[in-house]
Amino acid sequence: MPRKGVIPQVQILADTLDYELVNRSIAGNGNQHIIYHVIDEVQKHDYELVCIGWSNPGRWDYITKNNKWFAHKVINFMDHINKDIDLEQTFKMQWVPQVLMLTEYLRSQGVNFVMWNSLKTPQHEDLKNISEFYAPNECHIEHLREHTQYISEDDHHPDQQSHEIWADKILDHVQRLT
Repeated sequence: MPRKGVIPQVQILADTLDYELVNRSIAGNGNQHIIYHVIDEVQKHDYELVCIGWSNPGRWDYITKNNKWFAHKVINFMDHINKDIDLEQTFKMQWVPQVLMLTEYLRSQGVNFVMWNSLKTPQHEDLKNISEFYAPNECHIEHLREHTQYISEDDHHPDQQSHEIWADKILDHVQRLT
């Protein structure tokens, strides 16, 4: 989502490819929200390219009684659970099947798509076999932190340079797919 005049990588991609951008992302939501809305959109519309930036699997999505989505960061309530929980394994077991399911759904519909990790996600060998998944062992947030390409010390969202670099990487990947 745009922040302080920063143009996000999906807008840069759309402009470069001369596509109209339909951005359905909502900041702070998790992967279940992404999956549901991607499938819903694909059923309703034809798109030239669907771009999926995965969130951290520690964001679990819920729907309120007034049909609004919100994500709760699991880490926020881990102290209240009296169990020795392996978060990394839990996240992997929940997230990897979601990626595989959405991949197969989009392929079955003949939809061109690209996906990447916007936030930190677990590593898994099966994801390396998804040709549409740009660099499954990398993530945008770690890249921008490593290169100090965030908006400010108080706002660690990607700055313009970070969005442009990531858009170039994704665009190069998309072009290799075609």
